[in-house]
Amino acid sequence: MNISKGIIALGLVLGFNTSAQVTTTLGGESANYQKKGANYLNFNAGGNHYFFTSTFEQAMMQFYLECFSASGQVLAQNKLEINVGVFNNSYSISDVVALGNNVYATVEHLDKAAGKNSLSARLISSKGNVATEETALLSMPFEKTMNSGINHAAVSPNQSVLAVVGEMPFVKEEPAKVKVALFDENLKETASHDVSLPGVLTKNRNIDVYVANDGTVYLLMRTTTKNGEIALQVFQINNDGSLKQYGIETTAPTYIISYTATTNASNELIVAGTTYERKTVTVGEKMANGVFYFTNKGKAENSFTYSELDAPVENLTARKLLVNETTIFLSAEIFKEEKIVPPASAAGTAASYETNYNYTHKNEYVFGFDETGAKKFELNVAKEFTARDFNRQYLSGAFVINGKLTLVYNDASRKYEQTTSNNSIVPVIVTITNDGMMSSPIVMIDKLKLPYNFILYPSVSMLNGDTMLFLMKNNDKSQFVSMKLN
Repeated sequence: MNISKGIIALGLVLGFNTSAQVTTTLGGESANYQKKGANYLNFNAGGNHYFFTSTFEQAMMQFYLECFSASGQVLAQNKLEINVGVFNNSYSISDVVALGNNVYATVEHLDKAAGKNSLSARLISSKGNVATEETALLSMPFEKTMNSGINHAAVSPNQSVLAVVGEMPFVKEEPAKVKVALFDENLKETASHDVSLPGVLTKNRNIDVYVANDGTVYLLMRTTTKNGEIALQVFQINNDGSLKQYGIETTAPTYIISYTATTNASNELIVAGTTYERKTVTVGEKMANGVFYFTNKGKAENSFTYSELDAPVENLTARKLLVNETTIFLSAEIFKEEKIVPPASAAGTAASYETNYNYTHKNEYVFGFDETGAKKFELNVAKEFTARDFNRQYLSGAFVINGKLTLVYNDASRKYEQTTSNNSIVPVIVTITNDGMMSSPIVMIDKLKLPYNFILYPSVSMLNGDTMLFLMKNNDKSQFVSMKLN
């Protein structure tokens, strides 16, 4: 049920950083979709703000939308619905993307009679309705449900280019093949390519797709070494369909723990992450010993740099890459996920037993690199939380605002004894310059006392100009929040 409130301007919020101020505004409330293991996709498009929660249910991906107007009023709060068809002639939403001023669902159609796996785009309105009209994007052969190929969609940082990549069905002892199609913001096809990946089999591989503003497509492929460690390959598909390949390799016994990627204004791919030293006998937690940085300099040269950490850090997980002129920021955190082993009494009921997880979130880290990949600085802020099953509120949000990295994270209110709070958890903001100078924290506690049992979700967020947009949540509701540093 929509319980939309009027816009409330809360004015200036002062924390321990006495030189900084934050203007905060609360918008409308919507139904909260709390789903275990959910992912979140957040977009600005056409002046509206789209927050999607995605989860795998009923044998397919499901998407829940909370949409707000430019003024923060609720426009939609619903599950995306389409006609799913029947077995061997089925339709499903595989992804949602923001392109130009619109948001689209990419819909996969598996038609066994026609022998086709087709992908199309359908407009999603600000009211949460998925159009029945569609624009064809890509198709490939379909014979077997368990080997029907995989469709990917990616949009450039400026939201002007859509890249669709289809991993062709696996064929034993044949090189992997992909179909690539590019579209402008009006969904007009601008290029298409059939590409073979020499020496690569797509079976048991994981591919992430990125597209730069100039239409260069990148396939970041995760594989494993013979001893089970992470190995990465990059395939660069140029506008003319030509292919260039790069390897991202560390020197044994140092291996990759985690990574993330983005493209920059030069249309290059940047991949960065954390590493550890593999030992014959490992006792306790996996200790990160360094960070790595890769880019395809000039879209032609493999540039790889490794830097040691100031001190080993347990379970250090890469989160986000942000480019700020000549400085590249990598945010990371100490993070651990543990699957809870079902009790012996649940033996024989595995099909109905629900999987549960314990999560640990500790210190936030920020690394700064120059354009050569050399580490300029390493900073961290202390926090510590544990959670079972639902942990999204403990992930941070990171933005580049006014030439600085702005990091928003939740912390324990008890650490700030001179103030009071409705909740045990409070949002905190720090800013970091390109030279690694970190501000004192702005603690959102005095003037912004979140309603009782509401918690800000810093990672369920987006940037609109120089204004940060978030959702805060309790068990039943979400509320729109905007924050601007002054």
